[in-house]
Amino acid sequence: MTIFALLLPVSFALGWVGGIKRWPPSNQLIALVKGIPTRPQQREAILMDIRPAHVTFVGDSITAEGLWNEYFDPSIAIANRGFPSASTADVLGKLPVIVATQPRLYLVMLGVNDMLLRHWGPERSVANLLQLRQKILAATPGSRVVLQSTLECLPPHCSEQVLNNIRSLNRTLKAVLPDFAFLDLNSVLANAKGLNPAYTYDGIHLNAKGYLAWRELLKPILHRHLRRG
Repeated sequence: MTIFALLLPVSFALGWVGGIKRWPPSNQLIALVKGIPTRPQQREAILMDIRPAHVTFVGDSITAEGLWNEYFDPSIAIANRGFPSASTADVLGKLPVIVATQPRLYLVMLGVNDMLLRHWGPERSVANLLQLRQKILAATPGSRVVLQSTLECLPPHCSEQVLNNIRSLNRTLKAVLPDFAFLDLNSVLANAKGLNPAYTYDGIHLNAKGYLAWRELLKPILHRHLRRG
């Protein structure tokens, strides 16, 4: 068996873990043979090489798609650490590129992929989110971390069970966190049936109106925390 045949399945497995689902896995194989960083590794290196921010948004694709720098005053330096398809556990693994931004304020919103893609119960998501908050605070003393409620989804784009799990997650977060560390997004963006159809294009992600409504909820939070010092 040639070395190419031995490396082929290994490189594909590494690429799959890294989020590159392509066959044949030519780029992963070339990177492995040449000893150069993979595309995800290159991306993380880029995210580490940044200037400090005032505010860092942390989350999944819903956060990643937000044009945060355009929603707020240009004098506010904003870092977007949204990772598409990420679970709470995935984001815990991204801690170095999150805290490298060294902001005064972290705004965290994620959890839907735990329920929708991983089929986890709300208890696991709660534990991961609280751990993420503690790790961020330990890594950047003096900063504030606001956990925003996980956005509800809209059946039939998600199951009623997923919606109920998201609601359970949010109830627990609200109960265990101090008032200043929790922001309920669903009070505006959702209704009795789930995510408000006026604010979504697919029952999961937000449209332009949804992001603008989110921005309005965040304005007083940014004002309160950024005026310190």
